[in-house]
Amino acid sequence: LHLLQPIARRFGVCWENDSLDFATITLAVWHINQLMYYLSPEFLQNPVEQGKSKGRILLFPSLGSQHTLGVFMLAEFFRKSGWEVFADPALSEQDIFSVLGQKDFQVVGISIGSYDQKKSTKKLINDIRRMYGPTLKIIIGGPLAFCESNLYHEVKADGQAADAKEAVLLADSLLSEKKIPVKS
Repeated sequence: LHLLQPIARRFGVCWENDSLDFATITLAVWHINQLMYYLSPEFLQNPVEQGKSKGRILLFPSLGSQHTLGVFMLAEFFRKSGWEVFADPALSEQDIFSVLGQKDFQVVGISIGSYDQKKSTKKLINDIRRMYGPTLKIIIGGPLAFCESNLYHEVKADGQAADAKEAVLLADSLLSEKKIPVKS
């Protein structure tokens, strides 16, 4: 969290201001991914007891997004905290609704990467709410949420987190605040 996340954000800035080329960014992100895979078993040592899930969360980047590292990192933090996680970096809108219909999720987490994804994310959140009601909580994060502190109001989410630890705390509080039942 204190090393890889800031590095990934720095690469994002370099990409946006075109100070590093595509190949360099791609290789750097690949190395970060490899490091995450390597560290994953160590990170998950002493996980919360099996069968004692806090809840179920669906994580994905906004539609059409190509940033996937954050979702992968976030999934690791939620698993470590005792959540049952379904994370996919490449879900279509149809896939999202299919997955939501298959399992009883308490929280959806969407990573928003850029300004051009605001409108489609707001529409997606509206569609999710229309289909699943207000009981299903929706949180946002990602590069754009890091830059815009009130983005969740704009896209009509329940909350927003700047990093993985904050996202877990937010989801935990939303779950306990509303006394959302966790079904196994």
